[in-house]
Amino acid sequence: MLEQLTNLIVDKDFQALSTRCVDTSVFDLFKLDENKKSACLAWLLNPSEGHMQGEYFLRALLNHVYSCATQSQRQYMPKITTILTQSYAHLSVIRELHIKHSREQGYIDLFLASPEHKLLIIIERKDGSKLDRNQLDKYETWANVNYPKWRKIFILSDSESKDHGEQYNENYVSIDDTWLSDAILDLLKRDILPPRQECQFRDLHDYVFGDWSESRDPHYRQYDKLLKQVSKNHCELLIKLEEQLVNTGNKRHALIEISPAHYFGNILPNSDKYSREELKACELIQQHHYEFSQLHGLNEFDDLADSLKVEFKNIKVDLYSDAVCLIHRKHAIQSDNWPYYLKIARDASTEEGTFYNTSINVSRYSPEECHETAEKVADIFKIQKQRNWKSRKVIIIENERELDISINSKLRSEIEKFLD
Repeated sequence: MLEQLTNLIVDKDFQALSTRCVDTSVFDLFKLDENKKSACLAWLLNPSEGHMQGEYFLRALLNHVYSCATQSQRQYMPKITTILTQSYAHLSVIRELHIKHSREQGYIDLFLASPEHKLLIIIERKDGSKLDRNQLDKYETWANVNYPKWRKIFILSDSESKDHGEQYNENYVSIDDTWLSDAILDLLKRDILPPRQECQFRDLHDYVFGDWSESRDPHYRQYDKLLKQVSKNHCELLIKLEEQLVNTGNKRHALIEISPAHYFGNILPNSDKYSREELKACELIQQHHYEFSQLHGLNEFDDLADSLKVEFKNIKVDLYSDAVCLIHRKHAIQSDNWPYYLKIARDASTEEGTFYNTSINVSRYSPEECHETAEKVADIFKIQKQRNWKSRKVIIIENERELDISINSKLRSEIEKFLD
């Protein structure tokens, strides 16, 4: 195993992976909760703040809100022509505004007010949590009572687009973070930002309101492909590292999970309890713990699943830790039990290497309306079945050494025959 581990670490793909397994932003280190995301949003929406973009984000928000608003919602909102022609340079943005009305009280996440235009924008921010009882109604009532002659826009900004059921108020325009992600990306494409601001907005997009994408950073391009390539080429070793456990204090961890904290906190202070091989393996792994944490859970089937999706457009693929299953897309029902599928599975890993079996499987654990399809597939592949059968399979490729789906390969030929 130590020899395999050394071969992995000196692999050029693993070395390329190592240069990319770094935290490039301080945002990597923090989990931003709802409150912190609201603070970021407030900063962007305030025309007077240090992002130096004036009303850019506010107008992007308003454009999106009006495009999402229903006809009935627009009846209670200011006219879009009026909104877009006014300046909001002196807009006030208040976070967590404490309100009281009758016996009710609460905190409005984002309260935007323009006394100059007598306009209120009330935003309730959600990032995975549900609305409290009558929360939206309470804010609307308070605004109407205390600002009766002001125009109002009510917004429910939910990054996960949850269904809030009875707690949703129809006067609130429901939006996600698409508008903000698009606005930031559009700003970055213009190449008009000073370097410091460009970094700020890139981080806000990648770690707060959007998703990090390797395609925008040449250094990280093909990161996912590299991970799967390494896991494919060294799958036998990765299986061993996930199966072999070592004691770290009061717990047992797989070798692949050994971190510097485990190594320096528990293993080295008790080095006499471990074999020389275990200590050396732990040392090598903790030196590259981030890379191994990324490889943890991956294997040769991750790369195979990606290749299958590219090569065969009319299949649905399910990925497992030791197999992939595929079915024709038109028969891929929303169920844990497909009526039939082709399964490519790891059979055994020995000193001689890893072996794979490919089988055709039929199942009547699938919904009843699919049983006829399962019967037909069983007949086509001459799968023997008894009267009250539930599931059967027939192996069509046994003890194969490679997962090769290149042109004229045996596995590809069987997949094509299966799909036909």
